[in-house]
Amino acid sequence: MSERLIVVSNRIPTTEPSSGGLVVALHGALSEQGGLWIGAHAELDWTPIRYIHRAVDRDKLALLYRMARIGLVTSFADGMNLVAKEYVAAQDPEDPGVLILSRFAGAAEDMKGALLVNPYDIQACALAIDEAFHMPREERLRRHKINLSVVERTDVSTWAAQFLSSLAEAPTTPEAATRRGKRLRIPGAERGLLRAVHRPI
Repeated sequence: MSERLIVVSNRIPTTEPSSGGLVVALHGALSEQGGLWIGAHAELDWTPIRYIHRAVDRDKLALLYRMARIGLVTSFADGMNLVAKEYVAAQDPEDPGVLILSRFAGAAEDMKGALLVNPYDIQACALAIDEAFHMPREERLRRHKINLSVVERTDVSTWAAQFLSSLAEAPTTPEAATRRGKRLRIPGAERGLLRAVHRPI
């Protein structure tokens, strides 16, 4: 019997009241579409999608990360992205899974072992999933080693220090920025966070 994928989507309900209507509509659309896919493709011993719309206990979430052969993070705009780092940290170092990461996540600049994708390009995402699913163990080990080294050396204290240092160097007015004659260099995670904070509503 050939191996078959199961997509597990764990989405925690938002606590932002301003986005309530949009979130409810999105949840409804995802639930409806997921139900259609399950009805069309599920078999008695296999369900292609498991959609969990609630918080999952931390221990169970870590186990889910460890069991997952692929970690798919498709943020449209994001900062550090702890999900990507949690997935890498939870992997079995002897038989790790593959991280697929959005180019628009701040972590993409550091996580060189991930397969980077444009989340707006559905075909590219599908090809990356296929590549990750069939990736040889040696290549998975090589990529995981790269990503894990990033996770281990850039903890929250390191990130906070880099961010505060970047803020301290930032010009306080447009005129000051012009006088300096150059743009402030902000590390990847911080730049992703600023993109997320300043994205159009």
